[in-house]
Amino acid sequence: LMSLFVGKNLQQVKRAAPGGEGLVMDHFSATSVKKYLETFTKAFNSTETPYPQTFFNDSYEVYNADWTPKLLDEFYQRRHYKLENYFPEFLGIIKNETSIRVIADYRETLSDMLLENFTNQWTSWAHSHESLTRNQAHGSPGNLIDLYGAVDIPECESFGLSEFNISGLRTDTFSHRNLSDLSMLKYASSAAYITGKPYTSSETLTW
Repeated sequence: LMSLFVGKNLQQVKRAAPGGEGLVMDHFSATSVKKYLETFTKAFNSTETPYPQTFFNDSYEVYNADWTPKLLDEFYQRRHYKLENYFPEFLGIIKNETSIRVIADYRETLSDMLLENFTNQWTSWAHSHESLTRNQAHGSPGNLIDLYGAVDIPECESFGLSEFNISGLRTDTFSHRNLSDLSMLKYASSAAYITGKPYTSSETLTW
């Protein structure tokens, strides 16, 4: 007997602005994203505040978000078979070639939903208000090139401490290792190049 429980991951918004406290948004849900964006539309319109040139989305840091209420329906529409018929394979109780395929299809479905329901919807909303989008897609459970390429300004981010070999330069003893993998740093610029975007940005002095 197997059962499925659909709940929230209970993660709170990090360093929330006043009024923005609470649970993080479901990025896989088109309804949740639309409701979130409508809050901004009302705020700008009610105060007659001009929309900014660019809206920025920091790196995807929604931990343990691996489900959304409409996932089973979306999975069936996109992959043309029912995930619930393969729960033993999906959960690793049965391990074979089918289980590899099911897990890959599940991951691709989440990737599609994140791209379409969050990134594309957010960018379309910004464009409707004559604004651009700048996004750090890293950390996302999806195809990073697609996610970076779906916005106007893809942005990379560096992690860790770089050694500059400058005599007398003080360094933080917490970490002397640069954690930024060069291939990861190229995703944003690669997506900009592939999609013909004129700008790439970088959050460079992170730590």
